[in-house]
Amino acid sequence: MAEQNNQLDRLKSSIKHWREIILPVSSVLLWEKSWHPCALIGGTTMVFMSIWLLDPSLLTAVSIIGLTVTISDYVVPLLTASMMKGDMWSEKKEKQLDEICTILLKYYNTLINRATTFCELRTVKPKLYYSCTIITLMVLAWIGNNINNLFLTYLFIIAILLFPGMEQNGIIHLYTKILTQKIGDMAQNRKIKVGQVKTD
Repeated sequence: MAEQNNQLDRLKSSIKHWREIILPVSSVLLWEKSWHPCALIGGTTMVFMSIWLLDPSLLTAVSIIGLTVTISDYVVPLLTASMMKGDMWSEKKEKQLDEICTILLKYYNTLINRATTFCELRTVKPKLYYSCTIITLMVLAWIGNNINNLFLTYLFIIAILLFPGMEQNGIIHLYTKILTQKIGDMAQNRKIKVGQVKTD
């Protein structure tokens, strides 16, 4: 618990100058209004359409992204400090920021734990580790060779941006439940068919 509190304090300290920006961005990502998913998809589509039309080289694209991040990291704190006064930050906003940071830490810790568990398979179950790694990399290589990389990146970014809202609104839970039920039904039907064959 103490470690979680320390992580929360460090995260809040690192995003202190971005907190006024994070709250509205969070409301969009969580689909607090019905038009937010459309805005996310539309904005992302416009960005990738621009990239597709300009067709920059990899080095140029990386440089532009780096410049955007660097300039934003310098300008945003200055703008928020000049436009947002300290007394405008209320207890309600602080509570919302705590909730956002807690969710981010939950995802981060889950990802780290899953990655650690997978790496431990190399020692515990090396055959499973290498088979899963090789098959996954081969599938990814096949996908990357057959589908446009920019389009794959677009789908990946869209999925990341829509994930918080889908989870918040129970969409992921709903479809996971349906998929699990379908797989269970298929397994049950297969057992019944195998039993009928043995009986015959």
